Amino acid sequence: MSELSSSYPTLLDVANHTDPKGSIAEVAEILNQENEVLEYIPWVECNDGSGHETTVRTGIPDPTWRRLYQRIQPTKSTTAAVRDATGNMQAYNVIDAKLVEKNGNTPAFRISEDRAIIQGMSHSFASNFFYGNEKTQPERFTGLSPRYNSLSAGTSDNVINAGGSTNLTSIWLLGLGRDTMHAIYPEGTKAGVDMKDLGQHTSETSDGLMQVFRTHYSWDCGWSIRDWRFGVRVANIDVSALTKDASAGADLIDLLVQAVERIHNMSAERTVIAMNRRVRTFLRRQMRAAVGDSTLSFETIAGKKVMAFDEIPVVRCDALLNSETVVS
Repeated sequence: MSELSSSYPTLLDVANHTDPKGSIAEVAEILNQENEVLEYIPWVECNDGSGHETTVRTGIPDPTWRRLYQRIQPTKSTTAAVRDATGNMQAYNVIDAKLVEKNGNTPAFRISEDRAIIQGMSHSFASNFFYGNEKTQPERFTGLSPRYNSLSAGTSDNVINAGGSTNLTSIWLLGLGRDTMHAIYPEGTKAGVDMKDLGQHTSETSDGLMQVFRTHYSWDCGWSIRDWRFGVRVANIDVSALTKDASAGADLIDLLVQAVERIHNMSAERTVIAMNRRVRTFLRRQMRAAVGDSTLSFETIAGKKVMAFDEIPVVRCDALLNSETVVS
C-alpha cells in the first residue's frame, strides 16, 4: 500500500496552509490523534456561503442500437441539486493567570491546557459525522447514518443487514474525495478549529475575583455526499452476539467482503473502513480463527503501522455507538 496521498487537502494540510503561526496546525494534529478518521477526510471550501451545492447524478442514459438509416433520439443523464449545510460548535477555556505566568504564557502551554477542550470537539465532530441530523437538530450538519438508513429505498443498495436487533452498531466503508464525499467549511473561512487567545481578564463570580486567561475555540464544519455509491454501511451488528470464531453472531470477515463488493469502485482518492473498538477487536480475533485468510494485514501509511482489510485502512472510531436503532 502506498503512503497517504497528498492529492487532496486533509484538515492538517489546510491548517498548515492557512495558519503561519502554527497554533491551528497544532490543534489539527491533536484532533487527528483523537479521531483517526480525520486523517483521511478531504476538506473542501463551500461554494455557497455557509452551504455547499452539489449536482448529484441520478440516472445514466441508455444508448440506442441503430439500424442503417435509423434516426437516433438524443438522450441525457438525470441529475438533482443538493445543498449541504455546515454547523458551528464553540467552547471557552479559562486558566488561572498565575499558572500561565509560571509557564511563560507560551502558545504550546496554553494548547496543552486546552487539550481536553480540543478532545471534546473532536469527539463531538465524530459523533455528528456518523449520527448528525439537521431535521432533528437544525444547528448541526447531517452526517452519514440518516443518509444510509433504509434496507428498501434510496441508498439501500449500499446498506448491508448484519441481522441483529439489539445492542447494534455499524461498520462504514467510505470512498473519500472531492468527487465522491468530503467535509466542507464555510466560504472565506479556515478549515478546522479556529483558536483565539482572548488574553487576561478578571473573572468575577459570587465567590470573588480572579485573574484568568481565556481561549475561545470555534469550528464550522459540514459533510457533503456527491456520489452515494462510494459509501457502504454494514448495519445491525449485534455487538453482544459477536464471537471470536464467527460461530455465532456477525461474520465480520464475510460482511466486509460484501461491503468491498458493494462500493461503486476503488477510484476514490482515499478509501477507509471505520468501526468501533469492540468490533475491531472481534474482527482481529475472527481473522486469527480463519485459517488461511490473508485479507487482514498491517501496512505502513504516512510512517506508521495501520491495520488494513484488502489493503484498505481500518480505523477505530469510538463515536460509533453500540446502541444504534435498527435499520429496517
